[in-house]
Amino acid sequence: MGVILGIDIGGSSTKIVGLHENGTVIDMLRVKAEDPLTSLYGALGNFLATHSLKLTDIGHIALTGVGASYVEGDIYGLPTCKVGEFSASGTGALALSGQSSAVVVSMGTGTAFLWASPDGIRHLCGSGIGGGTLGGLCHKLVGMERFGQIKKLAESGNLDHVDLTMKDITVHSAPTLDPDMTAANFGDLAEDATPADLAAGVVNLVLPAIGP
Repeated sequence: MGVILGIDIGGSSTKIVGLHENGTVIDMLRVKAEDPLTSLYGALGNFLATHSLKLTDIGHIALTGVGASYVEGDIYGLPTCKVGEFSASGTGALALSGQSSAVVVSMGTGTAFLWASPDGIRHLCGSGIGGGTLGGLCHKLVGMERFGQIKKLAESGNLDHVDLTMKDITVHSAPTLDPDMTAANFGDLAEDATPADLAAGVVNLVLPAIGP
């Protein structure tokens, strides 16, 4: 049967995972490129070289993601199939969580909300705010766009130097509102706010907007 490659060609990066015939994971890889096809073939070549694999070692390839629409036919003559992005996200989320049904939030370049159940996968709604927003704003503000770097930097940031909170605008907030709740993202930006403060502010802007 050979190695199975799953490739997600997203709006800003391509992710690839390799599986042995028994379903165990070989490795996962993520690459960025200017266009979907460059990203696809770059990820594929990188994965093969890193793990000393040849094309003849690959059994088949499964493509998903918005960029999969740019691919026609089989890749390098290898059996290639396409799986709808929502179907892949919903089915994968249920398999990983062990749940029979769930609301699945797929945070990619943007964000999609899905309902996944034994009856199928249904798109509920979406948002233009997502990982692309986080990476783009942090790239401009602090010179970073990799999520791991942003997370590490933001952990030492202080939101009091960035956001306006309920306690900043009223003495007696409503009983249902925490005084430390954000009233306005970047609404009280200090002139001496550090890169860590700015990164924390972007994270606090993006995640609550898609988390609920």
